[in-house]
Amino acid sequence: MGHCTVLVIGENAQDQFDKFQRAEYAHPTQNRHFVVIDVLEENRARYARETQRMLRDAGGALHDPWDARFWRPLVAGDEDAVPTTRPIATNLTNRTRQYVPEGFREEQVPVRELQSFREWITRRHGFKVLEPNETPDLADKHRGGWLRVDPAGEIVEAMDRTIPGGEWDWFERTIDVFKLKPGASGLSIRDGERVVHDRAGAARKGDIDFDAMRADEAQADAALWDRAAAARGALTWIHYDELCRQHGARMFDYASPAWQEYRAQPAIEAMVAAGLESDLGACLDALALPRAAFITRDRYRSLRQFGYVVKDGEMLADGIRIHLSHQAFDAMMDALPDDTLLTAALVHA
Repeated sequence: MGHCTVLVIGENAQDQFDKFQRAEYAHPTQNRHFVVIDVLEENRARYARETQRMLRDAGGALHDPWDARFWRPLVAGDEDAVPTTRPIATNLTNRTRQYVPEGFREEQVPVRELQSFREWITRRHGFKVLEPNETPDLADKHRGGWLRVDPAGEIVEAMDRTIPGGEWDWFERTIDVFKLKPGASGLSIRDGERVVHDRAGAARKGDIDFDAMRADEAQADAALWDRAAAARGALTWIHYDELCRQHGARMFDYASPAWQEYRAQPAIEAMVAAGLESDLGACLDALALPRAAFITRDRYRSLRQFGYVVKDGEMLADGIRIHLSHQAFDAMMDALPDDTLLTAALVHA
């Protein structure tokens, strides 16, 4: 659990936050992005193939390995010791270890031999069974889904109520990164909305003084470039994308030979040792630009560094699976009309 930064582009910012909220944290009736999905058949298939670890004694009876009688207290210094009988798990909080006693053996047992499908799916999803003619209580009991059964008690419907693509838990506050133009106003949202005239977390593009923000960033970029130049001296290096082409490697596959060769270059090693990685990220190729070009390379650097970028309800970047290049981000921002609402926020994730 932690926090992530999100840049939202477009109107109805709260609704856009709602679209990527995890269902378990969303308001059960106010968030409009819930969908109901029939999951009966996929759960039947999983139930048919799933197994559960059990202990079988010499007489053939099965036992739950999580029963308290299969746990023993740890003694001092025993945390890393290899016991004489193989442990299944160790709980350092309670200082106990789980054992397979003599005469017992571990076995993966099909869950269908241990519990009914109704018991299994209820435990797995926490779904409640609807009474005959009962309407789902979306605000409380059935907010996450429900089951229906026939007169014989067999499940005939399993509905999962969720928000597809949930990324974060909830919106916390704005990050007041936008420097406003003289006379302009925006919002700072921290335990309520407050109109501000200096730094805002939500503002129209035309009200934001990007030139002043870039001037502040230029000083930091100049100092960054100078540190890199001092660290590497006259050393040069092969850029990472070129090494990926040479090795046929996927970008940012940190186990690939391309990445290993890239980071082993003396120039890169020198800049990493100087702390440039913490300021610029793992790939330092932008520092090969001339000083003036490096300083002006990113027209919206303070915004591009957000972990997530959402525009008009579409996820454009998430820092892991979906990437937006510097050039594409700058072009998108330049093309936005001046009345476009921008919201910079911190979310719990």
